[in-house]
Formats: sequence, structure tokens, C-alpha cells
Amino acid sequence: SYALTLLFMGIGGIGVAAYHPESARVARVAGGGSHTAMGWFSLGGNLGFALAPVLVAVVVGIGGLGLTPLLVLPALVGSLLTLPVLRGPERMTSAAPRTATAAAAPDDVASFVKLALAVVCRSIVFVGLSTFIAFYVRERTGGGAAAGTAALVVLY
Repeated sequence: SYALTLLFMGIGGIGVAAYHPESARVARVAGGGSHTAMGWFSLGGNLGFALAPVLVAVVVGIGGLGLTPLLVLPALVGSLLTLPVLRGPERMTSAAPRTATAAAAPDDVASFVKLALAVVCRSIVFVGLSTFIAFYVRERTGGGAAAGTAALVVLY
């Protein structure tokens, strides 16, 4: 039903919002402050975005909607792979000597509002495209689900 879909999308959005800032922090700490580590973190997310439509198309194409619970397996594997390193960054930060922090600069509210609006606008466009591009391509090209999946892969 649409109501359940909306509910689960909201729950998923909260999960993503709760996960990404902390995981980005851990990736940065684990990489010793390296920008390369953040690049790998970002690349992993983009690969997940690009490969998810292909994975969903294969699973649903082979077994229909009844096999969609299999789509939780990549998340479980990823979770298991992170278990060994969860304590690493905590040990690194607790062992580091504390240094005096610089005085806080005054807040630049105007710049923050501009940045926040840019992020919101970008998110609206991105979510809108990722939601409807598959339907648009299927309708315009007559290529069916495969064309919609290909459009999502190209977008991501």
C-alpha cells in the first residue's frame, strides 16, 4: 500500500540520516584524517547507488517480489565486515593527546543558510530524478523494466 511504502521510506530516510554522519566521521578517523579515506567512503556509496538497481532487477527478474528479502544480504555482509574495525577508531581517538582547541569563530548564518538551501534543492532534484527516471524512460522508449534499470545505472 502507499501508506506503508511512505512509512518505510520515512524510516529508511531516518536510518540514512542517522548513519552517514557517524560513518563519515569513523571513516575519517580510521583513515588518519586522510582525504583519500573519505574518497573511498564516497566511492563506496556511489557504487552502491549504481549497483543497487542492477541487483534489484536481477533478483526480481529471477524470483519476482517473493525474493526481495534477499536484498538485505548485502547490508548484512557490510555490517559484518565493519565489526572488526568498530573499536579501532575509538582506541585511536582516546589514545591521542588532547590539545587546546582554538577559539570558536562567530557563526556565519547567511552562508550556512545558502549552503543548506543548495543541499535541499540538490536533494529534491536528485530524489525526484532517481524516483521517476525509470518510469519516464520506460514510458518514452517502450523498453520495459530493463530500460528503466539502465537509466538508473547511468544516473548513478
